[in-house]
Amino acid sequence: MSNVLVGVKPLNGGAKSDPVPGNVYYEKGYDTLVLPITNAKYRETCKLKFKEYKELMGVNGDKIDNLNMLDVPYPQYFQLNPVKNNNIIGLLSSWVELDSRDKLINEFSSQVLRHEVSYASFLGIQTVIIAPPRNLTNLQIFTSNLNSLISSFPKVNFSISLPICEESRWSEDGKLSTVIDPLSTWDLWNSIRSQCDYAFNLSVSLALPKGNIPRYVINRWVLEPIKCFLINTSRFITNAKGFPVLSKFNQIIIWFIIQKRALDPPALILHGDLKDTSNLEYLKYLVSISSKNSQLTVIEHFNLKSLVISNRQEQLQTPLQPYQHDLDNLTYQIFEKDAAKYDSYERAFIAVLKDASKNGRLGELQDDLRQQLPPFNILVVGPGQGPLISKLFMAIKSLGLDLQSFRITAIEKNPNVIPHLAQINYAKWSGIVTIINESTNSWEYRGPFFNLVISELLGSFGCNELSPECLNPLEKYCEEDCIFIPQSYSSYIAPATSPAIYSKLSSNQAPVLPLGFPHEIISTKYEHIWTFEHPSRTRPSVPQPGNLHNKRTSLTTFKCHHKGVIHGVLGYFTAVLYPGIHLSNMPSEPEPPTLISWLPIFFPLESPIYISDDQEVSILMKREYRDNRVWYEWSVECFMYLVLPSQESQSTTQRNSYNVDPQGATAVPRSWSHRVNINQVTALAAQLHLRQDSNINSIFNSECEKSDIQRGDIEEEQEEEYQLRVRTGVSRVHNAGGRFHSLRL
Repeated sequence: MSNVLVGVKPLNGGAKSDPVPGNVYYEKGYDTLVLPITNAKYRETCKLKFKEYKELMGVNGDKIDNLNMLDVPYPQYFQLNPVKNNNIIGLLSSWVELDSRDKLINEFSSQVLRHEVSYASFLGIQTVIIAPPRNLTNLQIFTSNLNSLISSFPKVNFSISLPICEESRWSEDGKLSTVIDPLSTWDLWNSIRSQCDYAFNLSVSLALPKGNIPRYVINRWVLEPIKCFLINTSRFITNAKGFPVLSKFNQIIIWFIIQKRALDPPALILHGDLKDTSNLEYLKYLVSISSKNSQLTVIEHFNLKSLVISNRQEQLQTPLQPYQHDLDNLTYQIFEKDAAKYDSYERAFIAVLKDASKNGRLGELQDDLRQQLPPFNILVVGPGQGPLISKLFMAIKSLGLDLQSFRITAIEKNPNVIPHLAQINYAKWSGIVTIINESTNSWEYRGPFFNLVISELLGSFGCNELSPECLNPLEKYCEEDCIFIPQSYSSYIAPATSPAIYSKLSSNQAPVLPLGFPHEIISTKYEHIWTFEHPSRTRPSVPQPGNLHNKRTSLTTFKCHHKGVIHGVLGYFTAVLYPGIHLSNMPSEPEPPTLISWLPIFFPLESPIYISDDQEVSILMKREYRDNRVWYEWSVECFMYLVLPSQESQSTTQRNSYNVDPQGATAVPRSWSHRVNINQVTALAAQLHLRQDSNINSIFNSECEKSDIQRGDIEEEQEEEYQLRVRTGVSRVHNAGGRFHSLRL
């Protein structure tokens, strides 16, 4: 983590006209400085110019025609902070009012910031920090002006400073305020980012919290483009040895963020009362021991470390086309690094062979009896460069079984690995393996039926690399009691958020495999959608052309407790190699825990969908087939529940027992709907009328649109309660007909 910068915002930076002694801080060991672009003298000059204009124009000074005469002076040399080092983060003036409804103040503020950003750009400053809006009711005005700056200076990164979470505060009457919405500051950021159309040069700078905050808040922020992490010296406490340290919770926050964002970690910026360098030394120590305090999963650590070492950026990989593409040597080598996966396969082989021995098919038999039994016939599908076959031989050897009892065939489509397999077969496998260079869907086999079929065809979603289509043609060559490894594999999905993936995608109609991109599910859990088994139970008993038996459709509902933005659907799989032996790339419970082979699959949405607290998300996922092509289609709908008065609900349901409103609202009796906490639903309905607080230090409440459906006030006491299921968001059907992505057979 040596690429993590530790910087400082000097207390006197910009407060006087004297040059900031930047070299002094660099000599102390700081990597970067946060400095105001202009000083107090420029502020006074601008205020004087504003006053003169007001006096000249009088009451008509804010008319559009007269605004053309407003000319804020460009800062002069003595009004600028001299910068002699390139590693500077600029601080834009916070005294301007970029969110003012007053046209004159608005134009004046915009001109001031344009001058400052222009000068910063001239100096080569790549990042400037801008204060958040003062009045949240004017957020759109602020965002419009910010968007204009972002568009005018595409080489400058604009970073909005925000607290990571609103915290409880003591009021004047001695009462401790309660934080209603821990995600309120994220909600403000999301509104700004969305209105700026996910601009690539817009980021956020977060302030370290005073106390503990919910983990889901940290998980949400780590997905965002964090440019700086602002650490006030007041956050430090003195340990038993008299040294300043951060609380364990804040240590974990810093480790988590710099590890998750290892490819572009935020700078750690100290500010406040800096009497000596002890705070700096502590932060650098904290960064240095980050790798010993991993907050990542095994696969996250493996992938990010690989990208950092190779100096590569995050990537959106295209899922493999097994019948169209042949893997290269480097890809095989990466796959073969997953020792956990191949150890699981070896355990499955041992279990199968043990069971076969118990059943009398293998084991220590007299020569005359062994000669009466046909060889145990094994087929290995897609062996690549041979690691599965090597594990099979190791399993046979560990059980002390006679190789003469086996007949082993390997079928591999990729012609480039056939020479390698032939060489290993001669050198290590005693020439026992019969190697076939053919695709499974075109192979015509005339030998004895197989007792065991082994394959390594699973994709990130289980079935997304055509494992069903590759294995189904082989089932006609198998004994009735033939065993497949894996025996089954299931697909799981969840609604997900990832601003980085959404910003990166040029076409949001095709699934991708995110390497190094942070992402998170919004729902409480993943849901199972379908399973494939081998031998197939859905395949027609009489072989027929086509692949209709491998089509799947799933409509799944998810509970989402916290507000967020759905950018797509994350997909994972679990596989049963053999009873008791599993593989899974599910991040909550990877199996085995050190598995690193499979990234998740991400099905993106063309347009993000915002959801508030305690909403329900419905996802339609289809696996389609036509014209020798397999593809996936997906769509998303979002709902919230509101409580209806009993009397009016009854009249509604009497008219139509399942009344669907044109606006997407469905009136249903409580017994028909999903059971939810009525108090939570009532509170959610009340939030529709909450106003935003205008104080930047208060709670940021995003305004909800008032529902068009008015059913009257909720009675405090009622014999029977009804819920209104209101549709709040809907996506199109993505990749319809496989137009943007399909897998060819």
